[in-house]
Order: sequence, then structure tokens, then C-alpha cells
Amino acid sequence: MGSDYLNYFREPPPAATDAGPVYQTEEGAVAVTFDDGPSLITEQILDVLRQKNARAIFFMVGTQIESYPSLAQRAAAEGHFIGNHSYSHPYFTELSMEEQEAEIVYTSELIKNVTGIVPQHFRPPYGAFNEATLELCRKHHLQLVMWNADPKDYMFNTRKVLLKTIKPLLFSRAILLLHDLKRPSAEVLPNIIDTIRERGLGIAGRI
Repeated sequence: MGSDYLNYFREPPPAATDAGPVYQTEEGAVAVTFDDGPSLITEQILDVLRQKNARAIFFMVGTQIESYPSLAQRAAAEGHFIGNHSYSHPYFTELSMEEQEAEIVYTSELIKNVTGIVPQHFRPPYGAFNEATLELCRKHHLQLVMWNADPKDYMFNTRKVLLKTIKPLLFSRAILLLHDLKRPSAEVLPNIIDTIRERGLGIAGRI
């Protein structure tokens, strides 16, 4: 799967007819997404995904890619979907259209230069976007991706309570929002994958 993924996403994406936003994935599957990385926690997440033979979707921040380029490269090389999550993680609704475009374009170029992959999806920081954001996504052939399952993992410091919060959110067509900046999110990942499979659902490798 990894080589096919890389061959496909090294090419520029086709023109987008609908920039989004998208709030759910395919029927019978859960999309496990991680925002705000890469970070040192990403390495633990990638180890789990490899052990479990599972794929995740990483919406990466430009400044983090610059800090951890080898982890961005590893995520791409192991067949995970890489999306654009802006360069500096600002509120897009507080930016001019020109500032939004700079955040998007620079990060897409950074992802391409570091991983060889042309990103096709964009997730706005904090889920904040406006019509200018959608227009820019159409212009730059990006699908805007949101979520419909948010356990607010950044609020939890213990694995047990976080997992209890996540389990009800593992339903068909869920786009699960996690962050690869806090260790409990990595620690519960094996249980997340096992629960999805026990419920007869697949793990979406892309939106």
C-alpha cells in the first residue's frame, strides 16, 4: 500500500470541484486523524500503527514539520495520509485572505519538499474557517476536512478516562479528531484500533 500511495500522491491533485467541508468518512469505516504534529509523540503513534498494520491521517503543521522532518518523512513512507494543517496554527477567521493563502501554500510546499507528497486535504486550525478559506481550498485543489467525533483528547492526562470518552465515538463514518502532542493519545491508540475492528468496522486510510 505504501508504494501505491506514494506514487499517486507525488502527482499534483486534480482540480477540486467542491472544497468541502467534509465531516464524515466512508460507510463502514472510522478515519483516525491526528492534528498538530509531527512531534516526539508521533514516533510512538507510528510504532503502534506499524504493529497493528493500520493507517492514520496526519494533518501536519509547518513549524512542526521543520522541527521533525524525519517523522514527517517516516509517516509518508509508511503509507499514512498527510494533510495540510497550516504553517503556524492561527485562527483563519482572524486572517486576511492573503495571510490565509500564505499559510496554506507555504505548508503545502513544505510537505511536498520534505515528504515528496502533494497534499490534497486541508484542516483549518481550531476548525475555524470562512468563505475565503473555502475559496482558497478550491483555488489550490484542497478538500477542507473537519470531524464529527471529538473526544477533546488534549484535556486528558490519563489513558483510562480518555479511552472511556473515545469508545462511544467509534461509529461508522466517524472522523475521529486526535492530537499527536500528548502521550495519552498515543497510549490509547492500540485500544482504539482493536475496538474499531471488534465492531466490524474498517480503518479509513484516507478521507
